[in-house]
Amino acid sequence: MPETTSIFGKIREGRHAFRQSEQKVGEYILTHPREVINLPITELAEAIGVSEATIVRMCKKIGFRGFHDLKISLASENVQPLQTVHEQIQEGDDMESIIEKMFASNIQAMQSTLNVLPVRDLNRAEDALLNARQIHFYGVGGSGSIAMDAAHKFMKTGKPVAAYSDTHMQVMAASLLEKAML
Repeated sequence: MPETTSIFGKIREGRHAFRQSEQKVGEYILTHPREVINLPITELAEAIGVSEATIVRMCKKIGFRGFHDLKISLASENVQPLQTVHEQIQEGDDMESIIEKMFASNIQAMQSTLNVLPVRDLNRAEDALLNARQIHFYGVGGSGSIAMDAAHKFMKTGKPVAAYSDTHMQVMAASLLEKAML
């Protein structure tokens, strides 16, 4: 299938290869994109009257790894992003306006994350962290300091914690980790 930037285009192009149940999924996404962004897969399957496997199969047929990836792309295509903080803040703004704009931007970023992050995935992450013998954080460039901050905060768990910002150290440290049993 030719590469298309729009999810809607991918659905329309892929229709010929869809089963009837997958066509129902595609039609629902085309007509209710904002609703799809906010629904977990179980609720979406129930609303359409198909199985979760049907939704995942349709997502894979149009080039996504699964429903979660489709939701992220759908959100980025259909949710109007706020301007960045730097674009919002004007030279003549007073301190109160600057603070309000920064908070609004952060709240919007968190709301956007909430719209595409299933609670089930958060529960799995929590279980993984609780069962981990050690926790590593990796970040490159500006994310390196965020990894260090996360490691600092997670030290309070009492588990061994490390942060790596050098890519060679990241590879070496990751190679020594054991696979989690979840």
